[in-house]
Amino acid sequence: MKINADVLIAPDKFKGSLSALQAARALRRGVEKEIEIRHLWIRPIADGGEGSLQALAELDRSLQRKEILLPNSSGKNITAAYLIRKSQKTIQVFLESAAVVGLKLPRAAQIPVIKRSTYGIGLWMDKMTGLARRQKAERLELHIFLGGSATCDGGFGLSRALGFQYLDNQGRAVMEFSRIREAARIVFPAGHAELKIFTNLYTDVQSPLTGARGAARLFAPQKGASAAEVEILEKNIQALRRLLQKESRSRKTVPGAAGGMALPLVFWPGSRTEMHSGVSFFLSKSGIEKILRTRRKIPGGLFVLSGEGCTDAGTLEGKAVMGIFQLCKKFKTGLWVVSGKIRDRKKLEKTGMRLFSTEDICGPYNGRGAAARLEKTALAAAEIFAYEAAAAKKI
Repeated sequence: MKINADVLIAPDKFKGSLSALQAARALRRGVEKEIEIRHLWIRPIADGGEGSLQALAELDRSLQRKEILLPNSSGKNITAAYLIRKSQKTIQVFLESAAVVGLKLPRAAQIPVIKRSTYGIGLWMDKMTGLARRQKAERLELHIFLGGSATCDGGFGLSRALGFQYLDNQGRAVMEFSRIREAARIVFPAGHAELKIFTNLYTDVQSPLTGARGAARLFAPQKGASAAEVEILEKNIQALRRLLQKESRSRKTVPGAAGGMALPLVFWPGSRTEMHSGVSFFLSKSGIEKILRTRRKIPGGLFVLSGEGCTDAGTLEGKAVMGIFQLCKKFKTGLWVVSGKIRDRKKLEKTGMRLFSTEDICGPYNGRGAAARLEKTALAAAEIFAYEAAAAKKI
């Protein structure tokens, strides 16, 4: 006989196989085989990296999907999706950097990392500014999810698309990031007096801009950079930061996410640019905290599931699953994690997470049947939850 329980399903994407929503649906099918669901909440989430735009579209149906032609990291024109909402005098737009300069896009990896550019991101920002001005908006909110980029140009291309001019000692324009160390000064673009622009950048990593765990040394090798190229990128990002500090007369901390893409935006005089945790944004947007707070006052079981492609020690450093776990802990509710793989199990188990992997239940993944594997593993987790819930009632 099935037990009755409320169920909250809030997975991240399973990279390379399932979107967050697809994963949520597979988890639901598995749970339904063992549990009679009283109330169900499906909340696909993200951490600010790849998959963020799709997760946001599922969480907020008031956002309208649009498409635009933009150059990718190698200069090839591609069609990129973004989300928009217009209300009175305010326009809000959302973009995922991976949709424009992502590593998986056509030809992205066919040119050296030093030649890849974030110009397409800056061009989108400029086009959205033009749209807001044409529609006589008074406020424009630009929301960009950083992560999954093929670039490591410190936002140099982005800034040029916005009108930044980099000049050498002779007043000649420096047009390429590979020559940034020749730049001696910057001419910043003027603002828009009639339009207030707010730029919000969301990141899935907390790494610094430079150094051993920075944009170049930690992430550029993953994008195809050789050891020699990594050192050039590191020195160029350092040079760009020094120049921006000097010209803006400020000292600010900038993260290394997306190849340091935020760098010029943070130092742009007069700009309203803020960095945010992608996980915090999605947890707030999903309403998970409210669900947990309200639900704990109602008698009966609550089964909370999350998951991702691979849960490991890195999950503990601020990934989406960890964010949900912290909320569950706050409200004294258990979290059942159903992922593709579990690594660093002993370290993870010390947190109190209940861990299940499709690899353990179904064997090694061969690239097929990801949803069916996840459904089967969710069923295994639900069986144990049901057994423990039934045993607790007898005590």
